[in-house]
Amino acid sequence: MGSLYAHAAHTQASLVLAAETARPGDTVLAGVRLRMDPNWHTYWRNPGAAGMPTTVDWQLPSGVNAGAIQWPVPEKLPDEDLTTYIYKDEVVLLVPLKLAADLRPGPLDLKAEVAWLECNVSCVPGKASVQAVLNVGPDTKPSKDASLIHTWQEKLPKSSAGLSARAWWEAPASKDLRPLILEWNTPAAASEADFFPDASEHFEVQGITTRLPADAGRIRLRVQVKKSAADWPGQIAGLLVQQSGAQR
Repeated sequence: MGSLYAHAAHTQASLVLAAETARPGDTVLAGVRLRMDPNWHTYWRNPGAAGMPTTVDWQLPSGVNAGAIQWPVPEKLPDEDLTTYIYKDEVVLLVPLKLAADLRPGPLDLKAEVAWLECNVSCVPGKASVQAVLNVGPDTKPSKDASLIHTWQEKLPKSSAGLSARAWWEAPASKDLRPLILEWNTPAAASEADFFPDASEHFEVQGITTRLPADAGRIRLRVQVKKSAADWPGQIAGLLVQQSGAQR
């Protein structure tokens, strides 16, 4: 059904759904769509050295439960001191909505409060109330936004059953900095490769990445880790990013 649009200074927010009608027990993908003015951006789940991730606070009827945000792969905005991870122009943050098996037929009002930070030279906090209507019925019917949702599903990070990734410290620490080597296998030659880390309260993976020589079929990177806790981390999470032809 229709979406309610809200406009902040430089970002439009709306709620779109993959289905117009869904059956009890179904899971429906919702999308929080942010459209930014030219030269403005919002942030990924780990904004990097500055910024703030977008938040979604749901107000859902009984029998509807929201899952975690599924974040499309962002762009890296490198800077000498403040590397950030951003979305330009447009992003759709995907959220699975699980419907209870005993929901009665009829319309459901789905609402959320969305908050973000939009930045160009300066940054402005933005927020909006968004909503959409989902019908519960005997058959599942795609919505007019189903193709948009599918497009952004294709931009989500892919899991690979055959992926073999490992990491090791390259050298001892120099004060609070220590070089870390990341390596993984790839079936296709990669023109670009990078690592987008998850955020941590105990350490920070610096934004500058160096690609190192590696055996055929493998990618090897060096990153610098800065710690703020007593011990060096034993585990680091994030996205392994590579460009192979037109595929990222």
